[in-house]
Parts: sequence; C-alpha cells; structure tokens
Amino acid sequence: MRARERGDLATERLLYRSAIEHFEVAVSGSAPRLEALVNYAALCTRRGEHDLAESLLRRAIEQDPTSFEANHGLARTLLALDRADAALPFARTAIDSAGSPERRTVAEALRDAIRRRQNR
Repeated sequence: MRARERGDLATERLLYRSAIEHFEVAVSGSAPRLEALVNYAALCTRRGEHDLAESLLRRAIEQDPTSFEANHGLARTLLALDRADAALPFARTAIDSAGSPERRTVAEALRDAIRRRQNR
C-alpha cells in the first residue's frame, strides 16, 4: 500500500470516527430524528456492523412504520445477516411506500433478491 493510499485510509477512518461520534449523540435521546437513525444505520451497514444497523432501523420504523428508507434499509440489513424470511415483509413495505417509480424498482429488485435467497 502506497503512502497516499494509507493516508486516504487514515482520513476515511478519522471521518468515520467523527461521524460515529455525531450520530451517537444524535440518536441517544428519547426521540431521535428518523433521518439520524437511518443515516447512522447506513454507516453501520457500510462498516459491517449489521446488528447495530438492525437495531437503529427498527427504532426508525417504530417512529414511522411506512418509511421507505427505514424499511428498505432493514430489509437489506436482514438479508446481509442471512435472514431472508425476516427481510421480506420490510421489502414489501418499502415497495408499498416507495412513492416514485425509481424507488419502487429498487425495492422490487431487493424483494426479488430476497426470494432468490429463500429458494436456495
């Protein structure tokens, strides 16, 4: 790994650490904003912290059971945890709450991926 790559990696880690600190504060209250929960969960998913992402997304769904972002994110997270059966209802809710043809297409593709995983 070259020096620049090491520097980029260190910067990315530093930015993640800073983002995590901000998100932890943002979601620590009794009624954190839905967007903070969903965005923190996305960061956790990117870092492979699927259990924490699941917990955050479930809290988001408690606030808004029809949130496309929260339902889609939880379906993806559960699929990553190899829990396809648990993921399918959230993918369906994401489809129902998509609000745009593009989002619907994305949610339908996720549903199809979940079904393929179930049929293995």
